[in-house]
Amino acid sequence: MRAPEFQGGSDPQAAVRWREDISSVLSFMGVDSVHKQRLAAYTLKGDAGMWYRSRFTEEERLTTDWDYFVYCFEQQFVSSAARAGKERELMSLEQGDVSIDVYESRFTSLSHFTGNMFQTEERKARMFESGLRSGIRRLVVAQRLPTLALAADSARALEIEYATSQRGKEAAGKATAVQSQQKGKGKRPFAAVAPQ
Repeated sequence: MRAPEFQGGSDPQAAVRWREDISSVLSFMGVDSVHKQRLAAYTLKGDAGMWYRSRFTEEERLTTDWDYFVYCFEQQFVSSAARAGKERELMSLEQGDVSIDVYESRFTSLSHFTGNMFQTEERKARMFESGLRSGIRRLVVAQRLPTLALAADSARALEIEYATSQRGKEAAGKATAVQSQQKGKGKRPFAAVAPQ
């Protein structure tokens, strides 16, 4: 398993993605909070590495815990303007013509910028539901599911069911068309009889 590196820059999604990826790797390794920060700092390269060395003294690098490191990291690489923009984007996010999987992925990606905007998992589920296509939204909202994962799973099942029923209707429509074409074959309408 290779730890992701972060170069710095102005892309807030790259910064959040690095934080999530490195956090997953280090949590898997089971290291404590201070070591987690120190190991994460090792993967900071370029501008991000220079920021770390100038932001934290030698002593702070040995004692700073993960939560404070993440706070400082996000203050540096995820601006409040970028965070506000992502929050607005999330508030207006709609499923449109994309699949539930694509919509959920985009919703989850944007929700990382909201901090405590939702406060509860249930509020996050309600926000997710509000962006679903109306036919699916009606059925998911009626269930009042308590988590985003359950709401997304329900929406995904409804999407699959809808696609399956549409394929069935299309197949039935084609069969009906073929049958009506075959009914008229072989018969000659009002064949004229020649006078004798």
